[in-house]
Amino acid sequence: MRCWFGVGASKRLYGDEQIAHYNEQFGNPLFVVAISLQAIDEAVKNEKALRNPGLWKLTPEEFVASIPGLKEKWGRKETERAEHLRSLGYDVQTATEIARTPEFQKILGELRKAYREREAVKEAIDRATSELFPKGKLYKRFGIGIHEFVFRVLSEYTLNEIAHTIHFARQDFVKAGHSGEQRYDRATRRILRYRGVRRGLGVKPRQLRFRRLA
Repeated sequence: MRCWFGVGASKRLYGDEQIAHYNEQFGNPLFVVAISLQAIDEAVKNEKALRNPGLWKLTPEEFVASIPGLKEKWGRKETERAEHLRSLGYDVQTATEIARTPEFQKILGELRKAYREREAVKEAIDRATSELFPKGKLYKRFGIGIHEFVFRVLSEYTLNEIAHTIHFARQDFVKAGHSGEQRYDRATRRILRYRGVRRGLGVKPRQLRFRRLA
């Protein structure tokens, strides 16, 4: 089975030499360029925007889009990175391209619905988010009220990561990556314990496969 491998903005982790190594180790995988975390990170550093309570009612996507030029800046970086890797002969998709597909939109919609309506699903997703972004640290950084909004923004990022995991599992791809990325695989398995959720997402736990970087 073929692997897919997520590529971020870090040149240390995803420079040309590292990409060549990943390509050799995983046998010509599909590289998925996704730099939304960097856009979110920059968004939550915008103190002026965060301290506007009116923005707290926005969805995470609307919040990022509300900061002038931010969405365009990172969208441009994503496109440039994908074009560069394609010029080197790699098979590449961008997260934006995938997000526009009806299949991905359906998966993400089902995940958001389960997150709202099933406490166990919300706990699994919030747990995965907390492993990356502990609430205590967010509170110390942003203060009361704001840290809860920031956590909600970051939980949307986790939902997107899980949606990618399911999207490719349904196509019989194996997820490849760093050991830390297995947190999304674990969260997905927790979610799929529930029959109604499995039915809505159209995937079974045995379809989830992960290969760790050597």
